[in-house]
Amino acid sequence: MAGNPMNMSRTTIIRVAICCMVGTFALFFLVPWYKDTLVSTPLDIRPPSEILDSPALPHDLLPISSNPTDGIDLSTSNSHEHDHGHASFEDATTSSFIDKTTSTALSHTTQTSSAILRVGEALESTILTSPNKKYRFGLKSSGQLSLTSLETGAEIFSSNTALYWPVDYHVELTRQAVLELTWTNDTATPSKGKPWSSALLPDCDGIDITTNMTGAASSEAEADIVSRRMPVLELLDSGLLQIRSDAKVVCVLNKAVGDTGRLAIVYAGYLRTYMKTCADHKKKLVDTWTGSGGVDVHVYSYLEEVFHEDEDNPTRESIEKNLRDCFGDSLKSVNLVNVQEVAETWNDAPQGVINSCGQSKLDRHVSQWKSIYAASTQVQRYMIQHGVRYEYILKTRPDLFLHGIIPPLEELVPMTLDGTIVAPRVAMDWNWYTMRHDGELIAGVTDIMAFGKSAQMWTYMNIFRGFKDMTSMEMFGEILGTAPSMVDRHFAKWQNYNTHGHSKVDGDKERCTPEGSLAYWLSINDIPVKTDWRFEMAVLRNSGPGPRLGKELGHQIFSCPIEGKKWLCPGL
Repeated sequence: MAGNPMNMSRTTIIRVAICCMVGTFALFFLVPWYKDTLVSTPLDIRPPSEILDSPALPHDLLPISSNPTDGIDLSTSNSHEHDHGHASFEDATTSSFIDKTTSTALSHTTQTSSAILRVGEALESTILTSPNKKYRFGLKSSGQLSLTSLETGAEIFSSNTALYWPVDYHVELTRQAVLELTWTNDTATPSKGKPWSSALLPDCDGIDITTNMTGAASSEAEADIVSRRMPVLELLDSGLLQIRSDAKVVCVLNKAVGDTGRLAIVYAGYLRTYMKTCADHKKKLVDTWTGSGGVDVHVYSYLEEVFHEDEDNPTRESIEKNLRDCFGDSLKSVNLVNVQEVAETWNDAPQGVINSCGQSKLDRHVSQWKSIYAASTQVQRYMIQHGVRYEYILKTRPDLFLHGIIPPLEELVPMTLDGTIVAPRVAMDWNWYTMRHDGELIAGVTDIMAFGKSAQMWTYMNIFRGFKDMTSMEMFGEILGTAPSMVDRHFAKWQNYNTHGHSKVDGDKERCTPEGSLAYWLSINDIPVKTDWRFEMAVLRNSGPGPRLGKELGHQIFSCPIEGKKWLCPGL
């Protein structure tokens, strides 16, 4: 039966009206939104591993606000659940970093803010980012835990577990304050494993948060204590990544980026006037170091040429007491020997080397390098005995008088980050140029003081083990087993010498010097050398005829060596 025409017309009108309303809505809301999506930066939909493993960090990881808490509800910033899927460590945008990881620190910590992972939360489901947006920590798809600088893209800590296994990785902080990395694969045998935990790191064994609970008045009080002691993993603005229980730091996974760590000051050579020089060494070298590991002082010296004002024949005991009175608890090892125990004679030196250097000078140099090497093995013995490591090493001598301005050693740290050794030299002592094996004349290399990262400084102090071969090769191309017909007096393209001028061919040249040998040794080991000329210091020897220093200051060597330019050394 045919419908009523009026009813059909009314229905059509309603349908048209609805379509118009929908179209209007789309025109005003959906089209602008769609247009914006076309011109805005496209979302990075790569898997997390691809983005984190890429050589350059995405630009959208840079901070978008000077205040990392702008626009964030701090009351819920750490309440996200971790059991609903995996967070994308590599492809997270700045906003998702903020939403997931920015938080205020717990009320009982001295830090104002940190990125926190709590017990029971899965790290693969979130990304820890420092509040200042400079660092982030998370799990790569390869199975590696990685702390990365967002400013440089450099990885500054890793678990070294890039296994690339076809498994599911899981990272969780336990109640015992141990961060654990585990994997599972139901089709494999075995089906699970734990390749890494923070307990593998030094001093990170974990804790029992239920200990010393006898003072609690009730079960509620015990629960409150346990709650406060519940450990957290936190990433701070400094790059410090640590596990903390209440106010106690249980484990440091990565120290602050600006933390210079532990310094070893290694003394080798005659004590001589150490009673006059030691106080300034303590004040200007030891006390100015701010690294978290502190300073350890190691002394390797001789019983000869020791000058005390009130003692003609200083004993081993009196010397060690004076050193301990000066350096206090920083003094970690002392070895005092007779100089004849260290004296070395290079009896089998090639005749050409002896002719060039002279036997006595050659023997003095070998003995000098031997004493420095012995000092280095003394330090390594202490390291093995006590389980410590050094980030930086200063090698110097006890009779060096730091009479004026001495820059804090930590000011030299930036110069060493590329593997350079800094050779502080007496202020204004621009006196020598030293030839390196590649033809560079370099000013400033000295054997009285050197500072650098431990890796390079161990090589520096190992010159004794390579000095004989290096000198024989440099002079005549002679090494162990070389046939006489192969010995060439002009073997080295650039021989080892010191000079006052710029000429590499003519001019005055002094062969067989400690400075020259040291510069050559560092050169062939590809260790750059830089000089800091601000150190107002001088070698202080005894000025009297007898063994006593007396009331005199002593004789300063290198106080102002440039003749006719005393204006360079005011006050000396």
